[in-house]
Amino acid sequence: MYILAVGVGQYKNAGIRALPNAKRDGGGGGRRVSARSTRKPVVKVLTDAAATRAAVLNELDAIKKQIRRQDMLIFYFAGHGEVDDPNDLKGRYYLLPHDATPKGLAGSALSAADLGDMLVRTPGKADRDPGLVPRGRVQPGGPGSP
Repeated sequence: MYILAVGVGQYKNAGIRALPNAKRDGGGGGRRVSARSTRKPVVKVLTDAAATRAAVLNELDAIKKQIRRQDMLIFYFAGHGEVDDPNDLKGRYYLLPHDATPKGLAGSALSAADLGDMLVRTPGKADRDPGLVPRGRVQPGGPGSP
């Protein structure tokens, strides 16, 4: 079992509201799941400044290279989420890492669709939800919210 737990409570961009419990939730999510596992899981926790877009994608890529077909991958995220166009029901949904920029979500945030595609292409028994329903805690009210 592989667990990547991400918790972003403090953002580099001052325009994104801080989430006081997200760092704890991200780290705690990984520990709670690993404590219930019958086998020793590989757990990686990224919080606040360490939880950049590049770091999350690099960790997922590293897991992809190690995971076997019989393994399970759990991706847990606690932080802000944002839709690129709140007025468009078909807008893209993003998870906001530490270095996200409100005006450039496509290049600075984690697209739920791209994460879902990556998980589907990863060997193993990942929880493959075609819509990548966010697990863990995602707080609306990021940069584009009133």
